[in-house]
Amino acid sequence: MLLEEELTLAEEERLLDAELQLHDKCQLLNEMAVYEMSGEEVSFYFQGQVQRSFKACDESVKNLESILKQIGK
Repeated sequence: MLLEEELTLAEEERLLDAELQLHDKCQLLNEMAVYEMSGEEVSFYFQGQVQRSFKACDESVKNLESILKQIGK
């Protein structure tokens, strides 16, 4: 397990930036999940917005995974 105490300041900043990017790029997907879990209807327009955000969300996930692998070595 990776602990904050084990990170350098540069690694911690890099990780934080990647986490913020992930949160930003995957916001619509997370909102959609909340709507579906609560049983709310989602408009086709919103579904399209979510679908168009997949690539950026996926790229931010891969970026964070890559950083975690590099830091974990």
